[in-house]
Amino acid sequence: MGKHRKSSGLFETIVKSAFGIGTTVHRTTDWLGRPKTIVKHHDSGKTKEYTHGTDFFGDKTRVRVKNGSGHVTQQGHIKKNFWGNKYETLEHTDGSGRSSKRKFNVGIFVPKDKLTTYDAQGRETGYGEGKHGVFTGIYRSHYDGQCWTCNGTGTFQKTGKPCRKCGGTGVYRKP
Repeated sequence: MGKHRKSSGLFETIVKSAFGIGTTVHRTTDWLGRPKTIVKHHDSGKTKEYTHGTDFFGDKTRVRVKNGSGHVTQQGHIKKNFWGNKYETLEHTDGSGRSSKRKFNVGIFVPKDKLTTYDAQGRETGYGEGKHGVFTGIYRSHYDGQCWTCNGTGTFQKTGKPCRKCGGTGVYRKP
């Protein structure tokens, strides 16, 4: 999740939804009163739901990724390790056995996020990093491997149009 982003306003949500561009963030609570963050990617139709405080001690976050149709395609959690670093583990729900692991704020002087994706046999299918600029604060990332926006299909499930991230190839390469 990286830096904490404020909730999106009504106007921003309407514009981004109408044109199918960008990302919006909304905060709410679930039926148990736990804080919940919903991140909507308007170009791909994907939605990520973060429900905070879901384990006995309240330090675990449940993550659910839904496609444009509202079906859960990935689920997992964010947890802190012994040193206080956060990591996110997601499993695909389609029975393929694919998974991903993202480590947040790894690094000494410049915090960065590391993403690794795996196939059903546990072999690495992609790797990437992202970090905030020291002086600019701009988040820059790179990833090589199977496209996470279209799940390697080359098309958006919501619209059936070719994926803009990978150019319809299903494989994403960014320097």
